[in-house]
Amino acid sequence: MNEIWETYRGPIIGALAGLLIALLILTLGFFKTVLIIVFVIVGGFVGWYASTQRWIDIFLSNKRK
Repeated sequence: MNEIWETYRGPIIGALAGLLIALLILTLGFFKTVLIIVFVIVGGFVGWYASTQRWIDIFLSNKRK
């Protein structure tokens, strides 16, 4: 089973993402699904940028004091 995961990790993740998007489109509609995808992408970018600028580490170190 582990060999299958290592060999086909990309297609499995892509298929699951496609299934999730299809379910969202069927239940919520196209435009609400697009809005969710945009917010996820923007949130991921902001999180990545904050991580590279060490803002998260600075924020967490200030909270502990």
